[in-house]
Amino acid sequence: MNTALHSFVKAEPARGNRFRTLILAGLGCCAPVLLSAQTTSLDVVKYELSLHLNLEERGIFAPRNTLSATAKITFTNTLESSVDRVPVVLNRLLRVEAVRTGDGRPLGFSQRLTGLEEWELYQANAVTVSLDGPLPPGDTLTLGIDYAGGMDGVQESGMLYVQESLDPDFTIIRAESSSYPHLAEPTRDGLNGRLRGGDAFKQVVEVTVPDGLVVASGLELTGKSTVDGWTTWAYQSREPSNQIVLPVGPYEVIESGTTRVYHFSEDRAGAELVSQGIDEAMALYETWFGALHNPASFVVVEIPEWHGSQALRPTIIQEATAFRDASGMVELYHEISHLWNVKEVGLHPSRWNEGLAMYLMAVTAAELEEPGRFDSLLERYVELLRSTLERDTQYQDVPLAQAGERDATSAVAYSGGGIFFGLLHRRIGRAHLLEILKDFLAEHRQAGATTMEFADFILSRAPEARQIFDEWFLGSTYADLVLQGASFEELAERYTIQHDRAPAGAIGSRLLHGLLILL
Repeated sequence: MNTALHSFVKAEPARGNRFRTLILAGLGCCAPVLLSAQTTSLDVVKYELSLHLNLEERGIFAPRNTLSATAKITFTNTLESSVDRVPVVLNRLLRVEAVRTGDGRPLGFSQRLTGLEEWELYQANAVTVSLDGPLPPGDTLTLGIDYAGGMDGVQESGMLYVQESLDPDFTIIRAESSSYPHLAEPTRDGLNGRLRGGDAFKQVVEVTVPDGLVVASGLELTGKSTVDGWTTWAYQSREPSNQIVLPVGPYEVIESGTTRVYHFSEDRAGAELVSQGIDEAMALYETWFGALHNPASFVVVEIPEWHGSQALRPTIIQEATAFRDASGMVELYHEISHLWNVKEVGLHPSRWNEGLAMYLMAVTAAELEEPGRFDSLLERYVELLRSTLERDTQYQDVPLAQAGERDATSAVAYSGGGIFFGLLHRRIGRAHLLEILKDFLAEHRQAGATTMEFADFILSRAPEARQIFDEWFLGSTYADLVLQGASFEELAERYTIQHDRAPAGAIGSRLLHGLLILL
């Protein structure tokens, strides 16, 4: 994460346990798709954030709590023309108090509460900073923004997991709630460009909290000091990343090799199992895909249920389900698999990485827990997709490749994508599929890949999978099949019959037609 959560909690027939289909990385049940390759004109290169969190009240009284902060944002104008204004989006309960340049010159600004253009349900403080002179193309500037106030979630936006508040039992600073300023126009695309795959920037953060609370982060801890009952945690990034995520709570920690697990005290036993599960899953993924290209340490931080698991390396935030219910470990397998992802290039990515993560968590559960979990999870994906398509009929003609473009990521990319990869698994075999994926991830690790580059690569190595691509990835025949009541076993049987195949190195006429549709 993506990565945030929209959970469907139902009984898994084969086990009687709770199962949660993960809709991550900023997607609620009816949220607009969050873009992953939005081009912005202001390229953030460094973000210095200093936060003071007043967390005296808890529970229903927590809204009385406030924060005060300074964000120093260094950015470059990547436009071909000068800019004389800088747009900023901030949480609706936070107010800007002052803005200045990096060398201390005060700047004028205006602010107003508004719904974002094309996303009116996302209410935010839209700020406009007036520069004291035009910023030429290619020049860099630092803005210091002082702001303060309360904090509340934005669940009404459709992102049901974004229910932030300032509470000593759990507080989280992260991008989706705009609890730190985003350099973005107050539009859907403007904010999405920051939330999903925007500029990677160096992070330097300081968070001051009441003594006894822990600021959990996978960033490098550079200092910790306590004065008069307040503790300041100082972190900095080892490499640039595009989001800040800072969970705060009364955490305990388990260290295992290069991994740390932050957990709530009541979940100690579950945290030990999670730590073991991390090691086992990491070893398995390394066997399949090779060592991580960046093997630096990371942390897993427990967060309350319904707050949205996400993999934002080096910090994975993981809902408490995985700590309290053995069947919830699949969520952790899903998140860890994202560490091997390549970037999906394009303005409206299909989010096939999420379908892959759904598939991998089923394969991993079968490998580490019991073999039957693969089939039971795939059957659950089919049930979830069927219920979604029956309820939201507008998604019945959406190919998986167009999930991002058609605002259908939460509806089809996860469960539908998991089924798609599961069918490839059954058609060409697990070992061959994993081998192809390993080669694909290695080839595109640096530059990323477009949706069609992904399709072309897989088909060049497995032309026998063409019908699956035609009916699921580039077409919507799958919706008819699922709505007619087909089980996963029946779907898999459909693709066991050999058909004429396109040349191994070509996409084929139907894929080319799909490409034209995407363009």
